Amino acid sequence: MSPESRDTIIRIVAVYVITSLAWLIVSDLMLADVAQEGRAGMVLGLAKGFAFVAVTSVVLAFVLSRHFRRLAEAEAASESTATRLAALADTLPSGLYMTDAHGNVVFTNRALLDVFDVQSLPPGMSFVDAPGWVFKDWSGRPIPPEEMPAQVVLRTREPVNDRRYLVVTPGKRHAYVSANATPVFDDEGRPTGAIVAVNDLTRLQLQRAELERRGRVLAMVSAVERALTRGQAEQDLMNTVCRAVTDEGGYRLAAIGIVGDDPARTVRIMAAHGVASEVMRRQRIEALPGGPHGGGASGRAIRERRAVCVPDIAIDPAMAPWREQALAHGMHSMVAVPLEDDRGVVFGVLSVFDGRADAFHESELALIESLARDLAYGIVSGRANAARREAEARYEKMLAGVLQAMARLLEIRDPYTAGHEMRAAQITVAIATEMGLYANTVEGLRIAAELHDIGKLVVPAEILSRPSRLTETELEIVKQHVSIGEEVLGAIDFPWPIALVVGQHHERLDGSGYPRKLTGEAIRLESRILAVADVYESVTSHRPYRPGRGHEDAMKVLRRGEGREFDAGVVEALDRIVSRHGGDAGLWVRYDAPEGPVAVN
Repeated sequence: MSPESRDTIIRIVAVYVITSLAWLIVSDLMLADVAQEGRAGMVLGLAKGFAFVAVTSVVLAFVLSRHFRRLAEAEAASESTATRLAALADTLPSGLYMTDAHGNVVFTNRALLDVFDVQSLPPGMSFVDAPGWVFKDWSGRPIPPEEMPAQVVLRTREPVNDRRYLVVTPGKRHAYVSANATPVFDDEGRPTGAIVAVNDLTRLQLQRAELERRGRVLAMVSAVERALTRGQAEQDLMNTVCRAVTDEGGYRLAAIGIVGDDPARTVRIMAAHGVASEVMRRQRIEALPGGPHGGGASGRAIRERRAVCVPDIAIDPAMAPWREQALAHGMHSMVAVPLEDDRGVVFGVLSVFDGRADAFHESELALIESLARDLAYGIVSGRANAARREAEARYEKMLAGVLQAMARLLEIRDPYTAGHEMRAAQITVAIATEMGLYANTVEGLRIAAELHDIGKLVVPAEILSRPSRLTETELEIVKQHVSIGEEVLGAIDFPWPIALVVGQHHERLDGSGYPRKLTGEAIRLESRILAVADVYESVTSHRPYRPGRGHEDAMKVLRRGEGREFDAGVVEALDRIVSRHGGDAGLWVRYDAPEGPVAVN
């Protein structure tokens, strides 16, 4: 009994007792004065009794009717308040439910039903043992019954805040929610139930997961772009891309296939990384339709020259030949993107597998297509560069053969100086390396030294092979070989200034050289090096008109002209070489080049 009802009954009894006592006293006094005979007294007594019953009944009826009217008004007000509270709860954006003291649901608002995508909840339902409902934390760990929010607050009598749950409803909706719960107590402090507010975080969680996934995909694309800038070989590039797709992108498997030229256009897997990569390499894939292995996503992507997505491998009939292996290794969706060259010819395919069904959405698919285009460009560019390098190697080999033939022809016409160009080239390379010139510059200088006397091919053989000193006229004819050599070599498109180096190798710093009488810095450094090497080789070699002299005499000749005819730095470099190795030029180039190469204009 409620306190209000108890107080009302006490008031009714009090009124009844007081009214009864008052009536008895007044009626007895009146009868004492009026009644003289027994019969009249009896009549008056009966009248008094009836009057007592009537008066007290009226009073009691009035009091009770007033009480029940107030009670009805209170119940109506209570029902109206409950209706208003329920209506108010339905306007809340968050889900809300109330339980009794046992954790059974006694009230839910509309938002809670929307969160769980259900029409209603069974009366008295408890989320602890609700059939078809699954509760986990966000990491996927099942939630024990005692950790449900209503059970926690009913057990601890303390509120709980921001408990995160993954709820799987009987309709298979996955809802990420946070729950706040508080207990409800009666007047004596006993828990009579719990109120639980549920916030739907599904969209935010999915957006966060999507952003994380996009971040991984962007990291994957960035890793591929870095690999492309490094100019890796084709196989290394494909391996790098597959690793980036799985390690950076987080996909289960990535594979790159190249289309063969056999009748079935079999796709050969050249690179694969991730789960079952070795199994993937053994799969048969064909680009032609009709066969049992030509209807998959990879074959279609090659034929149709577009990305082909398989949202669910388990139900796609075209994936039947590969379904068992794919599902066994946790691969439920895939996308295949063709690799095209600059003519639009498909030469390969990039296949990416994921562990979720329907994993490849529009934005993610666009990034993978971009990655495939970058990969195709890298492969095509790499093949073009390889072809160019091969052509350059053939050109260099051919050029070297031509140069050797020209030098050999010169030796045949001038047998007395046979080997002079090769020895001069050896000495030139040794000096240039000692001075720290760049390797590319040294290579150009070597070729210039091997051809520096090419112009002598037009000098009459009887002058070149004369065993006596030449006349002034004959000497002028010989001097023309410099200009002729520069002219001949200038017609060849060398990657180095070969013609200029040859045309200046007889110039001297003081202007006493020929053919232009250049001075100082007007003479290229390569020509100054070749000039010193040419003089050293000439002095130390036999000539028809004199015997060869030792390297000491050759260095004396160069020392006399040091700083005046010959570059002092070049002479110093040669002197260091001779001091280390003596006069055997064959040993000069077999030592480590000094650090810090100098720039040459």
